[in-house]
Amino acid sequence: MNATYSMDHLQAVAHVGAILNATNANAGGAAVNRPKTANTSHYDATGQTVATASTTSYEGVSFGSDGSITGGSLSHQSVSPEGIKLHTTAVNFQADGKPASASIDVHNLHSDGDFKKIAMDLSGATWNDGYNISSGQVKVTATDPNTQATLHEGTIQFDKEALVSGSFTHYDPQNGGAVSGHAEIDYAGAKFLGTSIVGGQYSIRSLNPDKTLSATSVVSVSPLGRLDSVETTNVGPDSAVKTKVKVDFSKVQFNARNEFDSGDLLYTVQDDKGTKLSETAVTYKGAVPSLSQTLVYQDNALSSKIMIDYTGAAFNNQNQVVNSSKKVDVYGADNKLVSSSMVTYDERGQKLKPGAAAKVHGAPAPPARVPVPVLGKAFALPPADPNQTQQTDKKNRPDGTLQQVRVTTLVAGKPVSALVTAYAADGTTVVKTYTLDLTGISFDENAKTVSGALNMQTHLGGNILHAASSIQY
Repeated sequence: MNATYSMDHLQAVAHVGAILNATNANAGGAAVNRPKTANTSHYDATGQTVATASTTSYEGVSFGSDGSITGGSLSHQSVSPEGIKLHTTAVNFQADGKPASASIDVHNLHSDGDFKKIAMDLSGATWNDGYNISSGQVKVTATDPNTQATLHEGTIQFDKEALVSGSFTHYDPQNGGAVSGHAEIDYAGAKFLGTSIVGGQYSIRSLNPDKTLSATSVVSVSPLGRLDSVETTNVGPDSAVKTKVKVDFSKVQFNARNEFDSGDLLYTVQDDKGTKLSETAVTYKGAVPSLSQTLVYQDNALSSKIMIDYTGAAFNNQNQVVNSSKKVDVYGADNKLVSSSMVTYDERGQKLKPGAAAKVHGAPAPPARVPVPVLGKAFALPPADPNQTQQTDKKNRPDGTLQQVRVTTLVAGKPVSALVTAYAADGTTVVKTYTLDLTGISFDENAKTVSGALNMQTHLGGNILHAASSIQY
């Protein structure tokens, strides 16, 4: 979910309320700590580079007299460090404070407007006290923002606070919305820390519209959450192997959001006997394809070479050519040019027939730039004080496993910082830590209200900087 960091914020807000109510118990009544907005910098898998920045508004969230959520919705916008809009999200809450649904507008990366819209039904999920899904399912539907046609829909399954599987149906808007295929994803071999994948493998079964098997794939992921390789076996109607395709990502450089940035993406295709049929290298530059070379083999001998030049081509979020053309040159085994052509695509990435009127509008309007949110101040915990004391609070799950530990540091009885450690369902693996700087928080004991700013750092696994936030009350 694109509002994952907002869920982190809400957990932090809940801890602020618990800390203040514990340290001001003699004042009577619960702290009504309603956040207003939050600015966050999200880091890459190494914790070194800012990947995205976001703003979150809680103005639409309803809070009870004790500061707990009783409904309403929050809004969340994510942008690149350069200010290009990535996602806009709204999360709706139930009366018990748990998320009920979410809607996500995925913006175009290379032009203005939206790429697709995603609706998530969260009512089938069970949430723990840390605003994490512990079990159940999430229904997902993606639609075209221009035609409202359904692109795909399905469910994501959770168990023991981990993502375990997914099942999706894909539709073809160009064919009256007919089913174009199905996909079943199994994450049993993948390694997760919370919702972040940090290695291992997951498998995908691709099915035809009639749900007969068309292909199986194994996706390998690095500890940084980056693609290592994809190995796919394509089968025919009789389940006999047709081809095997391996995609190698070792020569690709990834950006901070784990997208292809530069380098070569390598494809190798073999027949059922292991005979090489083709090799393709797609060169990326500036996060889009710039050149492609395919060597075609017959009887283990080079038969032709296909060169594709993407100079001047425009792309959508899936790096499909849209509203533009690519140049295709075909060479013989002797490296002599056999043919040269321009292949043109419409605004939906569909190839146009030769001679067909093309809706090509030249270079698309660039994506709108928006201000990148700036954190309120540099994060720094207060220095050690000889008068400080610490208070430790633990919370266990119903099955007895450790869910979280909060260590609050107090100076002269006033809380100044807190370290919250969240554990996986096994009760031992650290998923995240939240470091809270409470020095900017003020608590009015008479009005029972909180004001000021809470600064927070989140570390994945307890040691990799995941996000830095400033939450305003």
